[in-house]
Amino acid sequence: MLLHLIEQLAEFPLQGRQIQPPVTPAAGVDLAQEPLAVGLKFGDQLLTARGWRAVGHRMQEDGSMQALLSPGSLVTVAGMALSVIGWVGYATGNPNLSLPTIFYGIPILLGGLALKSSELAPAERLTPPAQLRALRDLPQNEPLRKLLADVTRWRYGQKAHLESSLEVLKLWDEEAPPQLLAIEELQVDGGYGLRMRFAVAGVPLERWQSQQERLGRFFGKGMRADIQSVGKGLLDLSLLPEVPSPATDAEAPASAAADLAA
Repeated sequence: MLLHLIEQLAEFPLQGRQIQPPVTPAAGVDLAQEPLAVGLKFGDQLLTARGWRAVGHRMQEDGSMQALLSPGSLVTVAGMALSVIGWVGYATGNPNLSLPTIFYGIPILLGGLALKSSELAPAERLTPPAQLRALRDLPQNEPLRKLLADVTRWRYGQKAHLESSLEVLKLWDEEAPPQLLAIEELQVDGGYGLRMRFAVAGVPLERWQSQQERLGRFFGKGMRADIQSVGKGLLDLSLLPEVPSPATDAEAPASAAADLAA
């Protein structure tokens, strides 16, 4: 349907002139085969249908243009575009173009604005996705991998990332909840960990420290938590793999030898 509307928009006269594609398609691009090659570019790449998919994968990998590409922003822009096209069609006496675009455009625009009003942006990801990928994808690191994916996507209708988890851990304040600002992947003694920076807001550092032991167990088996104050109202919560103590390592062979002797 959208392609049909674009074709109609390109055909109806506006002040006696025809709307033309803003750039000439790249060499080797057949508009009959690539109907979305409308002249928009990402860098130096002409956006064909295949190009749009490639750009999407690139943005998903490097996190670029996150604010622009939030679901709320995309719905708002789509609704605004349809509404503008509809009003232009109405002004030029083209009911076939104006009626469907206004009919769909205004509700979509209002829905997008409603999403924007309840939007929670992803936490800043400090580690490039390609870095530590092999370590992150190990089966034993699945809990932390899911945690990373959860806080680096758009959320709607929530006051803060990890809202339900912080409530269970009694690290929640309804009026001023802690806000996750950034997350970083770590490699510690060959193991995988995460460091999260929080603005503590209404939850003082002492409450975090009182839950330190529980925090490690809560987010993954075999994990320990480390909490460091890094400035006024800020703390770093690091989830790190447990490192066996030397005493534990020494006790294991002794225990095995005793079992054999028995």
